[in-house]
Amino acid sequence: MSEPPRASPFGDSPAALRALVPELDDDGAGEARADCARCPMVGDDAPWPWRLHGEARCCTYQPFLANFLVGGALARGGVGAERVMARLANLEGVSRLGVHPPDGWLERYADGAAFGRDTTLRCPYWVGGEHTCGVWHDRPALCRVWFCKHDDGHDGAGRWSRLGSLAGQAELDLAQRLCELGAPPDPGADAERWATWFHWCAAHVNTLAVTPEPSPARDRLVQIRARPRRTMPDVLTPSISAVWHDGDRVLLAGYSTYDAVETTLAVYTLLSRLDGINTWREAMAGAVDESLVRELWRVGALKPV
Repeated sequence: MSEPPRASPFGDSPAALRALVPELDDDGAGEARADCARCPMVGDDAPWPWRLHGEARCCTYQPFLANFLVGGALARGGVGAERVMARLANLEGVSRLGVHPPDGWLERYADGAAFGRDTTLRCPYWVGGEHTCGVWHDRPALCRVWFCKHDDGHDGAGRWSRLGSLAGQAELDLAQRLCELGAPPDPGADAERWATWFHWCAAHVNTLAVTPEPSPARDRLVQIRARPRRTMPDVLTPSISAVWHDGDRVLLAGYSTYDAVETTLAVYTLLSRLDGINTWREAMAGAVDESLVRELWRVGALKPV
């Protein structure tokens, strides 16, 4: 039996956001290799030098949550709303626009080695379970477009990044419009007053009149999406950004260590034959399968001459 089709990452976003950024409804159903319900970066099958802590995953980043998204999570109730209220108990980073990380968090996060491993940096909305996220249905664009693996490698990563930037700016625009329309609390308000404000924002965000506007970010996204899918040429050369060994096991990375390809030492026979003259089919003969060559191409560990 085939699996049901995957939902769009933005399918449950507020209607006002999707109206402001109609491209959100046109960008497919995420990335098949980056399944948050079965995190591919945790466990024995994950790339061993870069695997993440099972109680942290990629959720050691604390995103900005726009006011209407905060309110949406509160309105849903349950453990997610409890996590939001616990976050509001510390008013550092809380403003009329929404909830930013608290003071000092960014400095701690700047240590890239801690990403996905240091549970003390874990997002305050973490609840564990399948998706781990208590605000999953109200998570911001930044979280919705972060995938550890991409079907189209670097091109896919770039497309999602541009879409996320466009949607993130739209979230901020909507939050600012709500501040102009409503009556946000004074900076010294308590958590309950802030919660009331955020509830109001969620209830009114879809009443805003929005019209997509031209922008350099939107133009750039259109250009990226219009590009034809790259065709693997006949002649390739190595373009490896990182390599790890563990006995006969080898990991090769191109555009991202999170999307590395695991193979064996036999891959070095292939790489030594990719001299910019012989075709990749000639180079792989007797060494590796064609599927491996195509995977190395997908992740950018091989490039055109």
